[in-house]
Amino acid sequence: MDIRLINNSKVNRQKWDDTVTQSSSNFFATSKALDINSSTWQAIVVDDYELVMPIVPQTRYGIPYLVQPLFFQQLGVFQKQQEPIVIDPFLRFIKKRFPFIVYNFNTNNTTKTVSKSILFRKTYSLDLNKPIEELKMNFSKSHRKNISKTQSNLLYIDELNSPDLFLPFLRTFYQSKNMSFVKEKNYLGLKNIIYATFNHSKLLGCYDNNELIGMAYFLTYMNRCTLYSCTNEKGHEKKATFALVNAFIEQNSYPNGILDFAGSDILGIAEFNKGWGSILEQYPQFSNRWL
Repeated sequence: MDIRLINNSKVNRQKWDDTVTQSSSNFFATSKALDINSSTWQAIVVDDYELVMPIVPQTRYGIPYLVQPLFFQQLGVFQKQQEPIVIDPFLRFIKKRFPFIVYNFNTNNTTKTVSKSILFRKTYSLDLNKPIEELKMNFSKSHRKNISKTQSNLLYIDELNSPDLFLPFLRTFYQSKNMSFVKEKNYLGLKNIIYATFNHSKLLGCYDNNELIGMAYFLTYMNRCTLYSCTNEKGHEKKATFALVNAFIEQNSYPNGILDFAGSDILGIAEFNKGWGSILEQYPQFSNRWL
């Protein structure tokens, strides 16, 4: 296997994107998303783009390292065939070059390596290619109860035709959670991702009377809709996120799609994601920290 590392300026973007899209509907591994996130991303390529793996190297105190870009839940190895990929050769490749690594592979990646450095992270996805009645039958009892509460509270959902409100709302949400690790450059990167995908995605707002109390952006690429949601304090109390996701499912705008909840190992978030009748998937995370 001829594995080589090349700068993104030398990447054949057509071949790169062909491999990624034949393997997956992961927008974040496309050259467009990678270019938006970083001008210094690099490509690990096997042969004539038979397998590809994006990385975003950084340097601290003169030492190169890899960390997972914020808001990019999964990267990893992609190939033209839709079958599991053993990542072990790629692990050996990056370990030789980077003493510090935190890197998320994807749900189509597997490993034969047993190591404390490899964890399997949880994520949930919902197949929307079912009648709405069947989808709703699979909602958990607590989810049905919370949806009923949003209806009793007379919350209403509206589709927004501009992304301008979303980022300030999201920033306020993260600040309320003391998520200081989200820097201004991260918001700017996400803003550029949203603007690049907005024409074929969906942004919903949840209102209590005329007050905006929650928002959900369903970033859509091919058949995958990835959820980003946020609420203010009132929206949290009134279960706005339940109203938003339920409305998206009811609208059935993507009948052959997959709703990707993008996580999580956090118990409360995992229960929320699971309660829609979604299926659990796992992806390897390699973490080798010493800086």
